[in-house]
Amino acid sequence: MTDWIRRGVALVVLAAAGASHALTITTNFASDGERIPSIGLATAAPTAVLGGGDLESIVRAAADAWEALIPDKHDFTLSFGWYDTTLVSNAAYHVPGAAGGWPTRTLSGSVAFNSNLANDLKMFVDPTPTVNEEFRYDHRTFLDLGAGPIEVSRQYVGTTEASRSSIDLYTTALHEIGHALGLTSWDFYNQEASDGKIDVTLAPFAGTDIPIHSTHLDLPDSMLSKWRFWGQRREITQTDLLAVCQINGFSQCEFELAPAEFAGDLNDDGVVNAADYTVWRDATSSAARAADSAQMTAGYDTWSSNFGRTFQQPETFSGDYNADGVVNAADYTAFRDHVANGDLRSDGNGDGALTTADWQVWANRYGERSPAATTAPEPSATFLATIAVLTACRRRR
Repeated sequence: MTDWIRRGVALVVLAAAGASHALTITTNFASDGERIPSIGLATAAPTAVLGGGDLESIVRAAADAWEALIPDKHDFTLSFGWYDTTLVSNAAYHVPGAAGGWPTRTLSGSVAFNSNLANDLKMFVDPTPTVNEEFRYDHRTFLDLGAGPIEVSRQYVGTTEASRSSIDLYTTALHEIGHALGLTSWDFYNQEASDGKIDVTLAPFAGTDIPIHSTHLDLPDSMLSKWRFWGQRREITQTDLLAVCQINGFSQCEFELAPAEFAGDLNDDGVVNAADYTVWRDATSSAARAADSAQMTAGYDTWSSNFGRTFQQPETFSGDYNADGVVNAADYTAFRDHVANGDLRSDGNGDGALTTADWQVWANRYGERSPAATTAPEPSATFLATIAVLTACRRRR
């Protein structure tokens, strides 16, 4: 069976097999006035959040997502709450708690989510964080980081006014728990990160080198990247999971993640049709189909069960044909490729055809930036360590 099928079409079956998990994340919510360990006294929730959900449910859903992918036995305690994080981050930050055992792993940590009323970065508090009904699928991206293709991006874009104009708190919670589970300033992480990458030894990705910057993955679209955009939801990718598992010495991680919502749309044109069957057929030899008929059938069934389904394309502002928030030379490259493939993401004037008029839209808006392309940068590990020390000193007084 080819790597493409093993890591792509057939993922939905393998995810079900790993439903039982042994990683246990205990989540402790600090209400207004209660202490968040190593951080301070929690505040009330900000009044300007959008969506109508609550922080406790968001963090629990994010913890469940991580638990489901790591069957290795390990107990971790996460304390969290609302807190004024303005001096550190406009969204949230993590402070490590304790570490121990063999191999050395994080045992506890704390996360503060910004409650500052003056914060102009609105947060989307999804009442149903495990369902993406306020978002639509945007894309998945695979890169070869040294040992074959690996998923580095899994993204959705907001479809409601609230989800489009805010930072997704569920994505933020997934991100901060990723830090808490190992991408933090402990010696065991710093030693691995000293050469600017995580050297992977875990099968089936042994030989992969994950680029890092401080305690973040140096892959702009990954969930554990330093940057997040308004109106965007990111989910755990193979690379995010692999980084956490390698740092902790977890050996049973479920790298065969369930597919995103485009299941069956194998050529990424927004429609599940006969062309996708051709992609599936061409990616697998007759010998491979005979040798692993169960997996091959699963891939075919995924396609056939979604046949005829149309997936909405991500919204962009006209001329921004690669949806990165800026109209620049990269969008011309995207336009050229979309014209070759008949991809209507470069239909800048919305007339249903790709013509020179769409090129003119790009040319007219060259240099413009989408108002949604505002990022939420993460604080540095050094700064967070300083905050933790100062907090400890204040408690001693």
